[in-house]
Amino acid sequence: MEGKGWYLGKIEWNDPKEKVPVPILERRISIWPDVKNGIPIPVLILDTSLRPDFENYIRFHILQKTGECKSSWGLMEGNLNLILKFLSPSRCILRIEFDFKRDLGGIDEIVNSEAVWICPARPGEKLTEILDPTRMLLVEVPSKEFRPKWEEILELALKDERLTKKQFRKLKEEWLRRFF
Repeated sequence: MEGKGWYLGKIEWNDPKEKVPVPILERRISIWPDVKNGIPIPVLILDTSLRPDFENYIRFHILQKTGECKSSWGLMEGNLNLILKFLSPSRCILRIEFDFKRDLGGIDEIVNSEAVWICPARPGEKLTEILDPTRMLLVEVPSKEFRPKWEEILELALKDERLTKKQFRKLKEEWLRRFF
């Protein structure tokens, strides 16, 4: 599955439901002074109603206070996906599919911070319940190897939108402000 941070081959799914992208319910940003030197880290609130295995993973992870995850970016069905392969304390794979137009700034923040907060949720849950630290999982997303590919993708996306990098930075700042 992994190949220098960029998807190169077949993914060995543990279960057919892992092939289905987990929908993003909301996007936020978080700054914690004691996490990653206080840099902004995206928060993805995911609809895990069809993924009780991942909700169980979060529970096991909290009890164990440790876990292992490998991440990989890849194009699947024409969309950029972040594949998170959790290896311990239990095994499961999470596929997060991004919408370029909506998520360009968020993807860039994940690549730059090399991390993402994952919050399992159910539609209709209150944000105060979802953003409970006992339900949030910080996942490292090493991006050194993926960054050159991301720069190419970003360049193409900016051309398609007729944006300069300066305009993109301004849009990204606005994106970040929306979530503070």
